[in-house]
Amino acid sequence: MSAPTPIYQWLYQTPPEFDNLLLESDGHFLIGAHFSATSTRSQLVTPPQPLVRAILWLDCYFAGHLPGPLPPYHLPGVTPFRQAVSDQLCQIPWGQTTTYGALACAIASRPHKAAPRAVGNAVGWNPLCVFIPCHRVVAAHGRLGSYSSGLANKLALLAHEGALSFNSEVAPR
Repeated sequence: MSAPTPIYQWLYQTPPEFDNLLLESDGHFLIGAHFSATSTRSQLVTPPQPLVRAILWLDCYFAGHLPGPLPPYHLPGVTPFRQAVSDQLCQIPWGQTTTYGALACAIASRPHKAAPRAVGNAVGWNPLCVFIPCHRVVAAHGRLGSYSSGLANKLALLAHEGALSFNSEVAPR
């Protein structure tokens, strides 16, 4: 029996309008990025290379620059449908938004048929917030929709990217 793969964590200090980001790596890939209200610094002296690349990417992003290609990542537990949704999320340009319905239409042209609600569930599953830009998805009629990392973070990300052409009203559930 092999030993479990260690998970390395690093708390990335974001600008004050955001919660901090907890980054996770298996030592080979970035496997998680989640907003966290905690402010405790990570105990790692030197983060593994995937976390270093993620930190540099985030430094560029939060400085207001297009950060370039994503650091190497792996989506643990990804299904083909979730992968299709993640691939579509990565196609949404900086400063723009799309709707769950538009994502469902884009995915329907592929082998995976999708309803907006199923797409919403897959978007909410995203383990790499900011990197895979699930915050760029809004509800019908441009309403804000929901965000698993909190609406304040979603609003701050959209404002940071200049994507303010949406109705900030929260969509009813």
